[in-house]
Amino acid sequence: MANLTISKLRYFAQENLADRLRRVHREYGDVVWFPLQRFVLVNDAEMIERVLVTNARNYGKSQAMRAAKVLLGDGLLTNEGDFWRQQRRMMQPAFHRRQIGQLTRTMTDCIEEMLAGWQNGAVINVSADLSTLTLTIVAKALFGSAISTDEAQKVSTALDFMLKLFQQRAILPFAFLNRLPLPSNQSAENHINTLNQIIYRIIGERRQSGEMGDDLLGMLMAAQDEESGIGMSDKQLRDEAMTLFLAGHETTASHLTWTLWLLDQHPNTLDRALAEISAVVGTRTPTLADVGQLTYLRQVIDESLRMYPPGWLFGRIAHADDTLNGVQIPAGTTVLISAYLMHHHPRYWDRPEQFDPDRWKTAPSDPNSQRLAEERARFAYFPFGGGARLCIGNQFALLESTLTLTMILQQFRLRFLDDRVEKMASLTIRPKSDLWARLE
Repeated sequence: MANLTISKLRYFAQENLADRLRRVHREYGDVVWFPLQRFVLVNDAEMIERVLVTNARNYGKSQAMRAAKVLLGDGLLTNEGDFWRQQRRMMQPAFHRRQIGQLTRTMTDCIEEMLAGWQNGAVINVSADLSTLTLTIVAKALFGSAISTDEAQKVSTALDFMLKLFQQRAILPFAFLNRLPLPSNQSAENHINTLNQIIYRIIGERRQSGEMGDDLLGMLMAAQDEESGIGMSDKQLRDEAMTLFLAGHETTASHLTWTLWLLDQHPNTLDRALAEISAVVGTRTPTLADVGQLTYLRQVIDESLRMYPPGWLFGRIAHADDTLNGVQIPAGTTVLISAYLMHHHPRYWDRPEQFDPDRWKTAPSDPNSQRLAEERARFAYFPFGGGARLCIGNQFALLESTLTLTMILQQFRLRFLDDRVEKMASLTIRPKSDLWARLE
């Protein structure tokens, strides 16, 4: 355990935030107190498990996440307490793997539409194309045919603006800045009004028609709390829709971009993935049944999420005094938890800087792989968070990633123009600049 001095903090501030925290970890150890001791960075699986699972009720959302309510309202990402538990109970059935599987055709239709615009020899902006794809998928999965192409574009513009604003303010006092008469705040208000108009229109038309529909919105409108029998209000539906838009758009696009870049950097891994796709799916459109058979591709996805977890850093505020493995945590302290640091921790991972999908192999015929899987600490790997607040959309994201990678690799090899990519870490870990690739 160590205290990070203010002079050292200025020194680390010159680096990328993710790299800065990795240097802090290397130089100061698994528990680091920041100046004034209101923040503590922990990189220990047992400590993280206590914060997220065994004593989770003692830890609330960070100030930065609470400030995101300006856009997300009281959705699952920002909400807490009994109201959050009620919402989670109502929403959980809609995100069961069987229900999510019904959206497979929606996803493959969107992917086919993107691929139809790709041509052999063309140079494409991979980051931008995948961002458009993931937004289209989440929009169609949520609202079906009720959202027009023009409205989807307005949603994309509004969300991109809000994401950039949040990223700029990720380390600053959101709540204070949001109250200032800044031009950016007026623009944010205009974009939020645009989003509200679209979402409330669709909800209103569904209510009026009496038909819920078979998309995610329909499932959420039909959901009722098992204890009270009460369904969601229009405001609740709006907040959850906004949360799904934001959480299901940037994170998956970033993950897919990193995965395709990693495959281009590791041709042997790419060849093995291509061989599996050819054997399991061939040239036809993949189905839900195929997804479970693409075991090596899933290893690639898991390893990409280990290397570059989109939701890489979050905080929890201690409501009351606590002890984490002998370390005293005073009430009011923000405990910083980083999946990125834990996914590269040499105590938990052999060769943590090496991209190696085979580390996820758990074949019954390979006792060594089974042993390694069993010995890995529970919170050495948590790309979707953990405990009761495990990301509700994790199955949606994994299905979307598997289908997208399969269909891209069936038709194209992406030759990225950059062998070295600088990452940017704010709300997510993503490439600092757009990544371009030549299609073959």
